[in-house]
Amino acid sequence: MQDPYIKRGGAGFRTSYFSHSPADTEAWAASLASCLQAGDLIPLYGDLGAGKTCLARGLARGLGVQGQVASPSFTYLREHQPGQEGRPALYHFDCYRFLSPEDWYDLGFADYLDGAGVVLIEWPSRILEVLPTPDLVISLSPGERDQDRLIELWASPDLGPERLKALEKLLACSF
Repeated sequence: MQDPYIKRGGAGFRTSYFSHSPADTEAWAASLASCLQAGDLIPLYGDLGAGKTCLARGLARGLGVQGQVASPSFTYLREHQPGQEGRPALYHFDCYRFLSPEDWYDLGFADYLDGAGVVLIEWPSRILEVLPTPDLVISLSPGERDQDRLIELWASPDLGPERLKALEKLLACSF
């Protein structure tokens, strides 16, 4: 996983998971969602067709948010409100069509980093210079077979030792 934040952010926690199907990817993401909280920023890397929307569906299911999860490619943002009291909203961004990092500000998206929900950003490389250090970074890469995916995750040391330990335990035991 190539991300400038990983070098800047330090050790934290790193793991990878090999998914064999879209359902497998969704299940992994739903499990991860139990460790997420309002204010988390998650850049999501992967080429077209890598399964980013599938992963977003899993996060949404795990968070219990309302509404159908689809790619925000033509809308830039899909807001999914919490389905349960005490759980965060999911703000799902797609920056693929951004021409410059200033588009992030021009569209008023910086306001979504206020901590009210989990912020998931597809194509974050288009706006890296305007984003704070993320809490998690996820990358999807194709495997040998058509539906196989390598999912890599890096968690910032800023999450704190208790949250990193819970995340490591959850992801090691779940799969």
